[in-house]
Amino acid sequence: MSACFQDFSGYRTWQAGARLRRSAHKSSTGSYRNFGLAGHVHNYQRFTRTLTQDGGDWQVPYIVAGSGGYWHLHSMAPDAKAAPLPWTLPGHGDVQLDTWTDSRHGYLRMTATPTQLTATFYTVPRPQEPWGDPPAVADSFTLDRTTHRVGP
Repeated sequence: MSACFQDFSGYRTWQAGARLRRSAHKSSTGSYRNFGLAGHVHNYQRFTRTLTQDGGDWQVPYIVAGSGGYWHLHSMAPDAKAAPLPWTLPGHGDVQLDTWTDSRHGYLRMTATPTQLTATFYTVPRPQEPWGDPPAVADSFTLDRTTHRVGP
C-alpha cells in the first residue's frame, strides 16, 4: 500500500483541494498512491480525488486528521460549511469534500489488509460533557484496493 503524507497547515478548504491536485499521485517507485494522510492542529476533513488510471477511474481518499487535542479547533471555510456534501471544490472538478468535523476533538483509526483500507473517525466528549461518554463515530469509509472505489 502506498500513501502520500502532507501538511495542510494554514490552508483553506479550496487551497487544500488545489494542493491535492498538485500532489504526486505516482510514487518515486512507480506505484500509485492509495490514499493521502495529513495531520495538523485544526479539524477533520475527508476529500476524494478521482483520477483516470489504467483505463478506469480511481478514487483516492485524502484525510486531514487534525483534531487530536489542540485546544483551538479551527472552523471550516464558510463556503464549505454552507455547501451540501459531497461538495466539488470550485475550479477542482476532480476533488470533492466528502465530510468534515470542526467542533469536536477526535481520533482516526485505520485498518489495512491487502485488498482494503478501512478508516473510522471518532469524536470524544467535550470538556463540559461527561468523560464517561463513549467516543462517537463521525465518519467511516472503506477503500477497496481492487476496484479503487471509496464507499461507506
